[in-house]
Amino acid sequence: MSNTEIALIAIFAVAVAEILWSYVGYPILLFVCSRFVHRKVETKEWYPAVAVVITAHNEEKRIAQKIENTLSLDYPKDKLHIIVVSDASTDRTEEVVRGYAHKGVTLRIIPERRGKHYGQGKGVASAPTEFVVLTDATTFLKSDAVKLIVQNYADPTIGCVSGCDDVKEQHDSSVGEGAYVKYEMALRRLES
Repeated sequence: MSNTEIALIAIFAVAVAEILWSYVGYPILLFVCSRFVHRKVETKEWYPAVAVVITAHNEEKRIAQKIENTLSLDYPKDKLHIIVVSDASTDRTEEVVRGYAHKGVTLRIIPERRGKHYGQGKGVASAPTEFVVLTDATTFLKSDAVKLIVQNYADPTIGCVSGCDDVKEQHDSSVGEGAYVKYEMALRRLES
């Protein structure tokens, strides 16, 4: 076997090992650690100001429903700031969002497509609050979601709280997504 073949086999083995670590080894390590490390999070009911940052790109068909969902949250209206970040939408997304300005919805426009994470960063930077909930146009929140998330920040050692995603539609195209979401939610619980 030549040195080139040995090098290629080694590279392949490392790549396979990294994949196995990501999908099998890391979850097993988390599972084992979670059996020994337990920590109670202090919670309390309180209502600090919260900004909900919604990222969207060409979501004219769903953005109104998402904004209505956010406006209907069980949280004091004077403490809830809604910021929609349009990632260079070319449809009517921005027009629809502007229609909610009278309800306190703020629109931030990114003129050239930069992606969801960039949009989230711009939304967070413009948030007038210490607490920010990140979501997108296709994720609908339960009415008590923000209230439950914020309760965890009563514990001064908490720096980040994650919600639990649930894929409702089980069409052929979302079956794989549903399985991945279940896997990711299991990891989040173990990481906690």
